[in-house]
Amino acid sequence: VAIPALAFLNLDAAFARGFNWMTASAIAEQIARPTILILLGGLVVVFVTDPGAGYFVVACVVAYVLAGLVQHLCVRNAVEARVLPGERRAEPSEWLAMSAGMLLLNGSQTIRMNTDPLLVGVMLQPADVAIYTAAMRTATLVSFVMMVAGVVAQPRISALHALQSNRELSGFLSATTRGVFLVSLVIGLLLAASGRPILALFGPEFVAGYPVLLVLIASHVMAAAMGPLTSALVMTGQQVWAASIHAAALPVGAILSVVLISLFGLSGAALATATSLILTQLVLYLLVRRLRGVA
Repeated sequence: VAIPALAFLNLDAAFARGFNWMTASAIAEQIARPTILILLGGLVVVFVTDPGAGYFVVACVVAYVLAGLVQHLCVRNAVEARVLPGERRAEPSEWLAMSAGMLLLNGSQTIRMNTDPLLVGVMLQPADVAIYTAAMRTATLVSFVMMVAGVVAQPRISALHALQSNRELSGFLSATTRGVFLVSLVIGLLLAASGRPILALFGPEFVAGYPVLLVLIASHVMAAAMGPLTSALVMTGQQVWAASIHAAALPVGAILSVVLISLFGLSGAALATATSLILTQLVLYLLVRRLRGVA
């Protein structure tokens, strides 16, 4: 039930970004859904005697449905007010080609994010999976900056590319990269300084994941130093290249994880993830320079 609601939510957010309505594109997923989930989770904790995971799964579904429905109504009304009725035209081959590239890209990114926890579960103990996941989720607060910056920058990248303003595009990407890196660095330092207390919120045994957290924070900061390269490639019509690189990184990351987990345990998993992430960003950076001359 949640998956179609999530699909609608993301699709309407993409429509909003296409019209450069950045607030409308982010408020449902980044603000409304988590707020609804927190409120429903609080109600479960207060009123349910023995709360289990099932209650929170239902809360997630309700949060996605409510946030997606309200966003859909708002975006639909805004689009209808902007786009006047006219001749309908479909270009299925172009849509399918774009969709295939984006499916490969997003699928590869999703698989990469879940490969190392899966391998930790296979090769180590269930408790190690929990510790690693807590550290990984905490470290993604650093990468959140790049994700948001990439989304916000996409319309501008697309517009400059359509105008064939390579010099302006290069300057814009450079300025965006500097901003992303500085903010990511500050957040990374704050997380590194407060990492132990944050992990302790999950339970005292989770503090053992602090070295993992440091490695992952460092990798996200280093990736931020190269900028929102995937967004740059997608917005300049090179999504297949971006998808191919992310897909090729999957077996490399899996092999690194198997080898390094067997040698160093949880720290090895973090090193494998960090290495795969940085290498992927480096290849993307070289590709952007070669194809567009804008990095």
